Amino acid sequence: AAAAAGAPPPLPIPATCTRDKGLAALIVKPSLVGGLAPCRRVWAEAHRRGAACVLSSAFESGVALCHIAVLAEAMAPAAGDAPHFHGLNTYEALATDLVEPRFEACVHGAHVSLEDA
Repeated sequence: AAAAAGAPPPLPIPATCTRDKGLAALIVKPSLVGGLAPCRRVWAEAHRRGAACVLSSAFESGVALCHIAVLAEAMAPAAGDAPHFHGLNTYEALATDLVEPRFEACVHGAHVSLEDA
């Protein structure tokens, strides 16, 4: 089916790809798909299919990683659902950062706390 005028194109995921057919998660890199609106579309589509939406970084600085961490918190699963672990550890490959303290100072095990930032 064609998208309505002005509507975003459909996601390039086969309609038969669902949780009961083995789909566990849709992985999205917010900086590469165009920001919040496309991420919300992927998140909604993942939930419609019974899957998680996992955010992954693409070697951004701590500025973008903080934004992705906030987005991940906003997309947190409902109480009782399995937690989602997002891929934000690309900061480890960066020699320097644009923010002080460095993003890595906000990472505590598998959790990010922006209260220290």
